[in-house]
Amino acid sequence: MLTWILGLFTFILILWKFSSKKIKFFEDHGISSLSSIPFFGSMWKPFLTQQPYPEWMLENTHKFRKNHFYGLSNFGQITFMIQDPDIIKQICIKEFDNFTNHPNVTITHHDKLLFNSLSNLQDERWKDMRSILSPAFTGSKMRLMFDLIRECASDFVSYCIENLTEDEKFEINSKEIFSKVTMDVISTVAFGLKVDSLRDPENEVYKKATNAFDIQTAVGQFKLLLLQMCPKLGNKLGLTMTKKEFNEFFIQMISESLDHRRNTKSFRPDIIQLLIQAQDGSLSGQNSDLKEGSKKFLTDLELISQCFIFYFAGFETTAALLNFAAYELALNDDVQERLFNEIQETKAKLQGEKITYVILQEMQYLDAFISEVLRVYPPGFITDRLCNHKTEIKDFNDIGADKVQGRLRTRTKALSPLIYLLWKYLNKNLDYFSDRGIPHDKPLPICGNMLSVYFLGKSFPDMLQTISNKFRPHRIYGMYDMHNPMYVIDDPILAKQISIKDFDHFVNHVPFWSDGDDLIKNSLFALNNEKWKTMRSTLSPAFTSSKMKMMFDLIRNCANSFVKYCNENLDKDGRFEINVKDTFSRSTVDVISTCAFGLEVDSLKNPKNDVYINARKAFNFEGLVVQMKFALITLAPKLASSLKIALTPKDSEQFFKKIVSDTINHRRSTNTFRPDVIQLLIQAIDGNLKHDSDSNKSGEKEEEGFSVVQENLSELNHKTMHRNWSDIEITAQCFLFFVAGFDTTSTTLTFATYEMAVAPDIQDKLYDEVKSVKAALGGNPVTYEAIHKMQYLDAFISEVLRHHPPGFITDRSRFALMEIKTLIYHILSEFSIEVCDKTLVPMRYGQSLALAPERDLYVQLKKRSVQIFTSLEMDFITWFCLISPLILIFYFYVRHKYSYFKNRNVPYIKPTPLIGNMFLPVLMGDSIVESFVKISSEFRNEPYIGNFDFLNPSLIIQDPEIIKQIGIKNFDNLSITLHLRIVFQMNY
Repeated sequence: MLTWILGLFTFILILWKFSSKKIKFFEDHGISSLSSIPFFGSMWKPFLTQQPYPEWMLENTHKFRKNHFYGLSNFGQITFMIQDPDIIKQICIKEFDNFTNHPNVTITHHDKLLFNSLSNLQDERWKDMRSILSPAFTGSKMRLMFDLIRECASDFVSYCIENLTEDEKFEINSKEIFSKVTMDVISTVAFGLKVDSLRDPENEVYKKATNAFDIQTAVGQFKLLLLQMCPKLGNKLGLTMTKKEFNEFFIQMISESLDHRRNTKSFRPDIIQLLIQAQDGSLSGQNSDLKEGSKKFLTDLELISQCFIFYFAGFETTAALLNFAAYELALNDDVQERLFNEIQETKAKLQGEKITYVILQEMQYLDAFISEVLRVYPPGFITDRLCNHKTEIKDFNDIGADKVQGRLRTRTKALSPLIYLLWKYLNKNLDYFSDRGIPHDKPLPICGNMLSVYFLGKSFPDMLQTISNKFRPHRIYGMYDMHNPMYVIDDPILAKQISIKDFDHFVNHVPFWSDGDDLIKNSLFALNNEKWKTMRSTLSPAFTSSKMKMMFDLIRNCANSFVKYCNENLDKDGRFEINVKDTFSRSTVDVISTCAFGLEVDSLKNPKNDVYINARKAFNFEGLVVQMKFALITLAPKLASSLKIALTPKDSEQFFKKIVSDTINHRRSTNTFRPDVIQLLIQAIDGNLKHDSDSNKSGEKEEEGFSVVQENLSELNHKTMHRNWSDIEITAQCFLFFVAGFDTTSTTLTFATYEMAVAPDIQDKLYDEVKSVKAALGGNPVTYEAIHKMQYLDAFISEVLRHHPPGFITDRSRFALMEIKTLIYHILSEFSIEVCDKTLVPMRYGQSLALAPERDLYVQLKKRSVQIFTSLEMDFITWFCLISPLILIFYFYVRHKYSYFKNRNVPYIKPTPLIGNMFLPVLMGDSIVESFVKISSEFRNEPYIGNFDFLNPSLIIQDPEIIKQIGIKNFDNLSITLHLRIVFQMNY
């Protein structure tokens, strides 16, 4: 989660910088523009203040009335608002071929209907679709549909007459009524459906259509904002402007209508019929504008999308227009009177016949009235266009270039000292290893060598193994955790010297807590120097094998409860499918609760108990707030300590403190004894705890098993330190017991059962060992000594820990291993383990892909001397062998790409790997124009120059004659899919 937070923070910073650069576009070019802020651009006012968009646009028009155009940033998109009719005419008519596209960044390919509609298509796809559809929307085709529209109008009048009051009035919500009428018209004219939304407003077509778009809710607004600001991210997330259920309903409805007409060969004069003809290529004049080889026919999805755009373009806009027209008629009696007179004259001409398309077209005053309503209340008040080819537009000259360049130079000089100081700060401590001649990976500012971990999602073990492979011949090398230099020890002898011989000098841990974490900062793990030694001397006698032996009965009882729980939940086939991680987590809580806190809980049957809930809360590091705290503690520990930031919730801390305090008070007042951790802590507090030897009655040291890391006490003072313990110190040691055994134990048990399930031969060997131990016990309960004699089980656990280390640099405690072995013993006594279809395959670390307990068993049986510190290494040789060919292939691929101009004897600029010749624009902040000017100056006498746009070769043409030949004479021969990009550049 920390990686995600840091990655998100970096992404926001980059986006902030990028958007800040974009909003200065107009200022840098001396163009009048609206004020902008990062992310929102100029759209902050209508978006954040809820000001109506038309009202905001009108404000801007008045503000820049004297300008031919002005600029605004539409969520980071550079947008020119054209106000000059001559420029509009030039763009929409004269240069229309260069402005056919719309900047539909909010429409993703997941929006099937909108994505394939005519308004969203671009370039040749738009031209092909337009050529196919144009014959479907001529005057003669519209005339065929007039009867359908007339029927809907007659139904509307009938509905109004039916609802007249006694005084012949009918009060209506005109917007709602006209929306229903419009839906009826579109349904019958476009989709071939007869609906009556006026009398049946609950019909499915009307209900679905009125809720097609999800932009009115807060979620919809957020989706729109994300699609505007980060269209690629929105596309990755599958965001859509239309609701999924509406998409499915609409596609199914039109598909059924298409199938019916094709099967029955029926004909109806509507849009679907015209689109079917267009799809079949049977419309007259359809293919006249199509180039040879172009796509000539519609797919069903494309056909359905055009039906949808007909609905989209005609539903809300027509209803709004009718609403405003009715409003103006009500306000202006004279206009209404003149329209009424024209209608009366038209009816007289018809002599009782129905109104026709031709007669309606002859009603000049009605036509003028509608035009005026559209002018005053335009339902679509702006149109947007994307320039898809380089075009010269009147009055779009570069304004104030000299002034802009001077301003940029002044700004650069002012910022240079600040940039230098910031750079020095970001490189603080990053020369530590280079000054000392220690091999190390070259660090980056801020993140050191942790870039792949914090921002690329790589795990810390993977990153460490990569560095280890790089510096394998060296016994010691350096790396940087952000600004902090760290030594990495890659030699077993050195690791042994640090961890055993010179352990007194390496007792402290790198802190990941703050002063607000009372439980963690008072635990043995967090104490430093003399405090640690004093606490360790006090606690060490509590964790010898003899003390663990006292708790074995408690662990065994919990294991029996686990087996009983599984037996109670068996199905008819004698199977029990469980989520092992969750189940083992609950079982582990039961063991720790009884062994550490002296509490009898049953989390398997009652997962809602207070202990389990508070344990989950205390170890839950997945929440955003907790991860933000962790990031602050890591990046600014002093600030986190000043703010008393705590990783563990206060209520959980108080809960554990109260449990420990109440238990200690109860035992002291009643003189009760229970063989658990709290009892040992009471003895340690009172100074009554002695350091027992791990030898048996005959004086020989007991075998603990290969997987137990033996504790070295040679440097510890065994004298009991008499001191007053606070409640929080006592609770902290119990809490540390919880920390060390909760998640790590359940994780190891999870991987152990998984490995037994995928390796039946190992499970059989373990089962045979369990059977032999049970036979030797003669029906008695298993004992501590019997568990320790199970050599194959011990070797198996050791191998699981090597492959799946829950903490890849932590010690293995006696208690956790005893719990794991005891639970596995009891499980295999009753059950066999299998993999179900829900099982996830875990990632493995280690020197081989398959578990081999015999490897560790051989070491035990031969009593061979083993350097156990080498088990911390994780073998990635297999991974490296797989990835090396890919790296070589990529290297030769890049080398081949960058030899493009060299092989053709074309002068070119030497590229930087991966970036090409984009070093100055990308890393140094130079504009593309400035970069081209520098290149042109260097190769002034060359007619053309080779340039690499990252990995893509592009040819910069400087010779006017060649530019003329390409841009005019041979323009038709240019393909938009050329592998070599051509950039025109004129030198003056």
